[in-house]
Amino acid sequence: MNNKKLNVLYLEAYPSISSPLKTLANALERKNATSVFIDPYIITTKDLIIAYLSADIVVLQHYDAISPYLIKQLALATLLRVPIIRNWAGSDVLNSITEASIMDATCLADKIISQNMTTNHQGLVKELNGINLSCILLPQVLDELIPIRKTSTQYLKKGVLVYLPSNRRDFYGAQYIEKLIVKYPELTFYILADEEHYFSKYTNVKSLGWVNNTAKFWEDIGLLVRVTNHDGFPRMVIEALARGIYVIHNNDLPGVWFASQQNEIEHYMDKFIEKDACNKVGIDIYKTMIAIDPDKQLYNHLSKVSIPIKKWLYSLKYIIKFTLGF
Repeated sequence: MNNKKLNVLYLEAYPSISSPLKTLANALERKNATSVFIDPYIITTKDLIIAYLSADIVVLQHYDAISPYLIKQLALATLLRVPIIRNWAGSDVLNSITEASIMDATCLADKIISQNMTTNHQGLVKELNGINLSCILLPQVLDELIPIRKTSTQYLKKGVLVYLPSNRRDFYGAQYIEKLIVKYPELTFYILADEEHYFSKYTNVKSLGWVNNTAKFWEDIGLLVRVTNHDGFPRMVIEALARGIYVIHNNDLPGVWFASQQNEIEHYMDKFIEKDACNKVGIDIYKTMIAIDPDKQLYNHLSKVSIPIKKWLYSLKYIIKFTLGF
């Protein structure tokens, strides 16, 4: 137990139900932190300042271009000597390195942000370095501990899980998945988050739509296929590894089969079909991940973040310019 309770203020515009900030909050609360969530665009400046004064640190999640108004609101925290950490997850990195307007806004906001952080993987750190943003990589944290599958006696199910949200079907590799569905009729494909049920026309597909609690169908799964245009270190991958499920992914992460082309994916599909034992390597990787107490490492790191003097001075300058309309 920590002696001092860390008060964390989380800022995110239009937060989703799967926001990475909720995962961070759950991890920190297990170590005696308190959490307050605010949408910075729908709170008055006065109320935001009051929230800053009650916080030890601010954690920001943002995917699009940060507006001048929001930069001013963030600068108030720095001016009040409350450090700001910007958390990076995956799509936010992709947007910042590929879209000029978002990149410019990201680099401007970084002048008042104390530190950039990710709990995903080194690839995101390298991508941010490419636009001259320094980023700290911390161990992956989870919403909760995942049940670990026993490998000695459990039969490996042959269900294949795919995450394909309706509004980003192509981004999540629908073109690869449809070919797999056709080529492997003996396998059952469980399609998650496709509320349009695009692949339900195939007899070997179970289209689940959006599922709030995924625990109930994991027992039918032996393989996760996730081939996207860009990704972090998804919780779904970690859940699969913990449960001894094989993973085909186009990020070269620990414990996964790396594949980025159709023939490579099919190579590992064939390898999966031949398997009758669970993914013990994945289970061992998960055990290693939780053994180092990532919650504690995150808590300790955030407790020590400070504001560089140049960031404080720039925040003061920015607020003056914004107020005067320069």
